[in-house]
Amino acid sequence: MAYENAREFLSRGVHWPAPEEGKVNIHWTTVREGSPKAFWNGRASGTVDEALRNLAWAMRSPENKDFYVCMSSQSQYEQRTSKAGNTYLNAIRSSSNAMKFKSIFLDVDVKPNAYPDTVTAVTELGKFRRAAGLPRPTFIVASGSGGFHVHWV
Repeated sequence: MAYENAREFLSRGVHWPAPEEGKVNIHWTTVREGSPKAFWNGRASGTVDEALRNLAWAMRSPENKDFYVCMSSQSQYEQRTSKAGNTYLNAIRSSSNAMKFKSIFLDVDVKPNAYPDTVTAVTELGKFRRAAGLPRPTFIVASGSGGFHVHWV
């Protein structure tokens, strides 16, 4: 992973609240062998550096997939202790906990009943952007299926 890109995105695209005011959440799915389905996991971070450390830690496990950044800062989180005795801040994500956004964004899907391929999706995004009078996006982040997230900060 290009951590310099992640650092820039997190620094510029997400609102970082004052200490103890709230946190920014990184979420992922975890798939355990023998488990019937994936479950959501996450960590709350107070700084960009902490978010990058949490992301690097989570990416070390091959069980963890599909990483997401909660684009709003969140007012609630909880301290937990791992089985190994380490404390961490557990991410609690909900619309009622959303505090502030620093960007607007679109989720552009490439899948059945959406755009058939990435080229078509990009072409239609360009048409939409020009018709709406929007500037060029600040960030475009691939979302894994050929789709992408478009951010204006």
